[in-house]
Amino acid sequence: MKGTSPAGGCLLAMSCEYRVLVEGKHSIGLNETRLGIIAPEWFRNLYVDIIGYRRAEIGTLFHPTEALEIGLVDELASDKANAIKKCKDYIESFKLIPSKGRQSTKMELRKRNSLWLKVNRAVDLNQFVTFFQLPEVQAGLKLYIETLKKK
Repeated sequence: MKGTSPAGGCLLAMSCEYRVLVEGKHSIGLNETRLGIIAPEWFRNLYVDIIGYRRAEIGTLFHPTEALEIGLVDELASDKANAIKKCKDYIESFKLIPSKGRQSTKMELRKRNSLWLKVNRAVDLNQFVTFFQLPEVQAGLKLYIETLKKK
């Protein structure tokens, strides 16, 4: 990842098997609580599984070194080309290993969150959309976007 990755960018990263973040002024995390909104439960569960309850509760964006220390990213890179190389090296490291056992293990580790999402997808989506459309939430997001435009 090159650049700041709040919310959706963080979710995309967490969905990947291996995460490499380019060092610098970038950050990653869920800052929903600081914006007055709530991430969907399946998203929060994954985040808590990776970084722990307390860090997730605070709603901070983490800079590269801290993101690495807490396990939100697996490695840091000096630039985009170096990040891509590190990811390719990671993928290459599994070429000689049979994938069935590794794949089954990953699916078992992710089963709880996957099952929850399958069972609760419609309710969760409805809750998120309803909350997101509240006038006070929209007003807060508008202020946040205006702040970003000034940077």
